Amino acid sequence: MSRRLLCAVLLLPVAACGTSGDGRAATPQPTVSAAATTSPSPSASAAPGFVELTGDASTSVRVVKLDFRNRSAVVEPIVFMHGPDYCKAMKISPIEQRCSQEVVIEGNKTKVTLPIAADVDLRTIGHGEECIGTMTGGATCRASLAEFTRNVGEGVPVWITLDDGTIAKIAELYTP
Repeated sequence: MSRRLLCAVLLLPVAACGTSGDGRAATPQPTVSAAATTSPSPSASAAPGFVELTGDASTSVRVVKLDFRNRSAVVEPIVFMHGPDYCKAMKISPIEQRCSQEVVIEGNKTKVTLPIAADVDLRTIGHGEECIGTMTGGATCRASLAEFTRNVGEGVPVWITLDDGTIAKIAELYTP
């Protein structure tokens, strides 16, 4: 008896969360965190993390699938940093192998589907060294859709810029 009473007491608050005052199922309301609308400061002492892919944001992701015909992309958020900077930010011993790598790429195993703007700005490093750009902005040379799809495929790290949750810019990231 006391066991059933305990279950009922524990489940009652959970059940109440899923309904509105009139007994109908409540509709969850989306929220946007500050991380999605602000860019982290390069001098920030916090460990690197993953930006929410909503609202206005810029971050590094790994391409899972780009479908320009249907204007959608499937991406995996990643941390993309120089090895020594990554180890310092994550408080990892500098003798670990990752710390001597030129680039560390850490995925979070989450796949996100995002819409692509009709006038998306595509950037690639396919033109050479002058187009490499930065680790927090990606390639600088504009590319046609055909050129971009030749250079950027599955598994390639890119820097994306979201405008109201839609990909407005995709820039290839240089990996040695």
